[in-house]
Amino acid sequence: MCLSNIGAIIWEEWEQTFRMRPDFSSGAFIVMPNHWHAIVNINRTVHTAPVNRIESFGGSKSDSLATMMRGMQAAMTSRARKECGYSGQLWQRNFYEHVIRNEQDYNRIYRYIINNNKKWGRDCFYRDEL
Repeated sequence: MCLSNIGAIIWEEWEQTFRMRPDFSSGAFIVMPNHWHAIVNINRTVHTAPVNRIESFGGSKSDSLATMMRGMQAAMTSRARKECGYSGQLWQRNFYEHVIRNEQDYNRIYRYIINNNKKWGRDCFYRDEL
């Protein structure tokens, strides 16, 4: 699968995100024509939902996963508009997250990500021209 111009921007901004945010690092990831999958490693000790680390309505924590994702998506959207003339909506409202709790779970998700491009022809949004 070859990346479109916007796909290349997503790839580059994904890598840039982790240079700017040392509390996070990238695991396996893949950019697809209409979505992407990734594992994000949290490089710090995480306790069970301390109150000061939880995002709430009207505020965000600078070191949260949600804030990291919003910043990265904003950078990707800005570049797509500037460099590719893209004017549509690039992102859905939310993102799906799953906490990986053990090695078996990690291996299942890792295999899903690295094999996702092989299933693109069966995706309900597949189009030859993408």
